Amino acid sequence: GGGLKHHGNTSYWKAAKKPLSLRFDEPHHLFTKTDTKNLYLLSGYADDTRLRNKFSYDTFRSFSAPDKQRYAPEMAWTEVFINGDYYGVFETCTRVHGTLLGTKDKPDDPRNTPLLFKIRSVIPLFANTDVDIFEAILPGADDLSRRDAVLGLMQFTSGSDSVTFKRDIAKHIDVDNLIDFTLLLNFAGNEDGRVTNFYLARGAAEDSPFFLIPWDYDKTFRERFLFLGNHLIGRMQSDYPGFNDHLIRRWSELRATVLSDQAVDNCITTMENELVGYMDWEYELIKMPAGTPSYAATVAEFRRIVKIRLKNMDEYFQNRPSATPATP
Repeated sequence: GGGLKHHGNTSYWKAAKKPLSLRFDEPHHLFTKTDTKNLYLLSGYADDTRLRNKFSYDTFRSFSAPDKQRYAPEMAWTEVFINGDYYGVFETCTRVHGTLLGTKDKPDDPRNTPLLFKIRSVIPLFANTDVDIFEAILPGADDLSRRDAVLGLMQFTSGSDSVTFKRDIAKHIDVDNLIDFTLLLNFAGNEDGRVTNFYLARGAAEDSPFFLIPWDYDKTFRERFLFLGNHLIGRMQSDYPGFNDHLIRRWSELRATVLSDQAVDNCITTMENELVGYMDWEYELIKMPAGTPSYAATVAEFRRIVKIRLKNMDEYFQNRPSATPATP
């Protein structure tokens, strides 16, 4: 049955406004035609704009092509009232689950189901084969046999020699998806997203390569720029022919289209217009500290930093096309 409960980890323990998870009795079809009954109501406690998650997810989906789907949660904003009490503005977000990948949350046939894992790494990711870093979402946490696939990926990225890596990595990981994920990661400056807080997915067929799905981008878009990577991205830059050139070309394509200055500015303006007025009440509810800039000023600062990071990325690819990313 349906219900409302608290959700989250850090955002639950550290924030006065707790995130929520909502389950309906029937499929809600608010964002999707799939039969999902679940929604997250995220508090956005680390983001005074409440824009960073939606901006990042929408941006990644905009990288899609008909034959190259880029999966990311869909998000909008909701004012929440419970028993007449105002709880504020929440980021209403679809779950990363089977419905996002076009299957059921509880598949009838686990053998013919896409694989989905949430990465919760505290170790050098892709350089280690500790299975505890994988939280199995599909086909289910109790189906340990399906973890062999992701374990095989980690064994390959951590243990293969350069010749084997160059020859076979595309059998294990969707290289085009990894390029787009790397670009989003660095455009947003998601330091946590290098090694944790993202999803790793694969189609049902055993020979399907894995691909990455972004998650948790509220602590992003800071002014400091450092090109980010992990063991896998580092190996791609050093061992996979043309990977750096692919990054440069793809960034150029995106800058000419969905990441042009005008397109990005329009996207931020559209989002801001949806929250004008509502965020004033939100700031009062959560008792922002004295001297906190207005919501309009906070969004203006976000817009400024986004434009700076676009220029940072332009300059990085112009001046340091072969640089090795920082590896945690």
